[in-house]
Amino acid sequence: MSITSIVDKVTPYKYRLKTYSRIFQALRIAANNELDHLSRFLDDFINLLNPGGRIVIISYHSVEDRIVKHKLKELKHKKEIELIYKNLFIPSKEEVSINKRAKCKNESGRKNWLRKKD
Repeated sequence: MSITSIVDKVTPYKYRLKTYSRIFQALRIAANNELDHLSRFLDDFINLLNPGGRIVIISYHSVEDRIVKHKLKELKHKKEIELIYKNLFIPSKEEVSINKRAKCKNESGRKNWLRKKD
């Protein structure tokens, strides 16, 4: 029995695609150890930036965003970084016409622009 056949049995037709996406995203994140990689990067990036150096961190879903937000809050509290700009971005019509996968309303992300304090 496959995951998709189980989902088909217990999920109404109109919710299946979203359910498949969430399940396979969770499996990919777990299999690739993505959240641990993100946490390690967030612990290390500050040591790689020169004083005054800038970095943009983009998160695409709430789990990533929560990890990023907490780490940046910690670094800001220690006065190691300065948050320059924070916003949600959504793909433009031009990007959607070039990249059909960008049309999903959930394919937005959160950008955090940072500067390492001198």
